[in-house]
Amino acid sequence: MFGPPKTETSYRKILIDESLAALLTRHIIKQKEIKLKLADGYHKETTLVFERGNGLPYSKSTLHRAFIRICRKAGITKHITIHGLRHTHGILRSQQRSNYSRCICPYL
Repeated sequence: MFGPPKTETSYRKILIDESLAALLTRHIIKQKEIKLKLADGYHKETTLVFERGNGLPYSKSTLHRAFIRICRKAGITKHITIHGLRHTHGILRSQQRSNYSRCICPYL
């Protein structure tokens, strides 16, 4: 499930705004505190940003259910997958006439 990308060009960079960067920074700091607290109880084999609180990944079904709940709460009725967000982001960036979208979504 986890491993390097298929090709060197599969590595991606995305633009995020300052508020998201600050949120992620706080999350990573809290995550490091949990790692220290759990010590050997924390699975350090992966370097996931979003994990179950012990270093292990969420299951696909858990992520899918949470995503459906979030979509419903946001009033989104169209069927969209989590992977589809990657393409949506690329298209939105493209519509903003940003060349950066080429880095995000090679299908544009």
